[in-house]
Order: sequence, then C-alpha cells, then structure tokens
Amino acid sequence: MLKYSQNNYALTCLSISLKHIILDNWVSFNADRRLEIRTGLACDCECLGNSLIDYIRNNGPKLNSLVFRSLSQAISLITKLSWISDRRHRSLLDSIEGIIEMGPAYSIIGLDMMSDFVEQMNLPNTSGRGASSSSLVDSTEHRRTATQFISENLLDIFEYALSVFRQIHNGDPLYSDPSYRNAVLESISGIVSRCLQFDFQGCTGDEGSDEVWVLQLPATWEGLVCNSNMLRMLFDM
Repeated sequence: MLKYSQNNYALTCLSISLKHIILDNWVSFNADRRLEIRTGLACDCECLGNSLIDYIRNNGPKLNSLVFRSLSQAISLITKLSWISDRRHRSLLDSIEGIIEMGPAYSIIGLDMMSDFVEQMNLPNTSGRGASSSSLVDSTEHRRTATQFISENLLDIFEYALSVFRQIHNGDPLYSDPSYRNAVLESISGIVSRCLQFDFQGCTGDEGSDEVWVLQLPATWEGLVCNSNMLRMLFDM
C-alpha cells in the first residue's frame, strides 16, 4: 500500500499505524529484517514499509506533512531500538545528510528527519501495546542508548545546525529566497532546541531531585555554547 497507493487518507492511516506495527512485532524481526525495514535494502513486499528511507527519497516533497512525519518517526524508532545491538543503524545520519544534499525541497525534509531523530533518542519510554513488547526499551537500555548517542553524535548534530544558522546569518545566497530561508530557520531551530533540551543529566545515571531543572551540558559543549559570537548570532536570527 505504501508503495502503490496515491490516496492520502490511506497513506495517513498506514503511516500512523507503522509505529505500532513496528513495536508490536519488533521481537519477531531478525537484525537483517530490521535494517531492511529502515533502509529499503530488500525488494520484496514482505518487508514492512519496504524501504522507508527510499520512499522518502522518492516521494518526500509530494508527501502529506502528517504522512512524512509519521514515517520519519518510524525510521527514528527503528534506529533507536537497534542502536546498541546493531551498529549498521548508526548510518541513519549519513542517509539524512544525503537527503539534505538532494536540493532545497529535500533539505527541509532532511532537517526535519534529523529533528525527529534527536527527539526520539531523548524519549525515555519505548513500548508496544502487547505484553511481549511492553518493555522494548527500559530505563537502563534507554540510558545506554542515549549516553552513546550523546558521546558519539549529538554534538555533531548541534554543530551542523549551528553551521546552517551561520550560513544564513552571513547572507549565503543559497538562502536568498525568503520562504525557503524561513523554512530552514524553523527546522534548524527545532534541532537546536531539541539538542539543548536533551536529558544529559538523566543519561549520566543521576536520578535528579525536586530542584528546579537547569541546563546541564557535557564539558565538551562548553566552548561552543558559551561562545559569545554564537550567542549573538542566535539572538540576531
């Protein structure tokens, strides 16, 4: 249906259901099938979603926004569930960067996928509806996943978002069209916000307290976040 249907109602129902289908059947998928679902390496129709990333590559600008975001969230969910057990899924960021480089219409899509991915990696509970899938990612597994993501990827994503901010701030002609520039700014702002709101403290194993929540960033972020030029640029934007 995902491959052949042009009916927006059908695509919306299917895309929204995908997350539940993945969660409820996750334990029955082997490692290769999980990768096939996300990347579209398989050509047979047995593969759930049969190439979610390829589907977005081929149809992204034409997709209803709800369909796109649901598919993007399903891709992010698959990646999170396999982050520890199968390093092949960590290529998602490379796939997203490839989509961004496909042109202006796709760059917004790629940036929104990146934002969805950061958000998913920060969600503490990932569970299905059935009893067998009620604890696909418990708190310990989530922290392991989030900690590795923080140490290996999150800062790179944050720096990438800031680099796009910098390009726009410096008047890069690529963003001369006001509507495109504003759309990119909205997407980039979402990425920056989700990066800064990431639960760094929880991922370090500290359960926290009843005190007022404050931003606690890793020491490696200090030079970037406390840079006066960067802060001035963000306020200017």
